[in-house]
Amino acid sequence: MPSVEENETIIAFDIDVDDITQIEIKSKTDTITINKNKDDYSILEYPHARLLKTNVAMPFRTVDTIVASTVIDQVTDYEQYGLGDASKSVNITYKDKTKRNLYIGNIDPTDTYYYVKNDTEEKVYVVNKYNISSLNYSIDDFRDKNYGEFNMSTLTKFELYENG
Repeated sequence: MPSVEENETIIAFDIDVDDITQIEIKSKTDTITINKNKDDYSILEYPHARLLKTNVAMPFRTVDTIVASTVIDQVTDYEQYGLGDASKSVNITYKDKTKRNLYIGNIDPTDTYYYVKNDTEEKVYVVNKYNISSLNYSIDDFRDKNYGEFNMSTLTKFELYENG
C-alpha cells in the first residue's frame, strides 16, 4: 500500500449531513432505510419499531466525514477488495433528491480495516472498522429494547405471564 505522510488526513467521504433525508444501507441479506426529518428518524422497513434516537442518528454522523488510513490509487481489480459486487452499499439521498453512494468491501486480513470506495473516485480507501461501525448495525442495534421504568421503592407487585 502507498505510504502516507504522518500528519496527512485522507478523506474517503465528505458530505453535508444536514442536507441528508435518507440513508439506505444494503447488504447481501438485508436492507435498512433510515429516514430523517429534522431531528426525527424512522426506519422504513420497521415503521412501528421503538427506536434509540442516538443509535439511529449514528449512520448520519458516520457518513459526514469518513477518514481513511491509506488510499490505493492504482486499482485494476476491485474484486480483490470485495468491491466488484460490494458486500454493502450505503445510498444517501439529499433534500433535493440527488444521491451519493458509498461501497464497503472486505475487511482486511488483520480484521482492522475495511476497503471502501465512494461513487466519485476510482480509488480504494482503507478505513478503520470503528470509523464506519454504525453502517454495520442491525435492526436490533437501532431498536429500543426497554419496556418501561419501575420505581422499585413503590412497586408492590409485578407479574409476567406467558401465553395469556
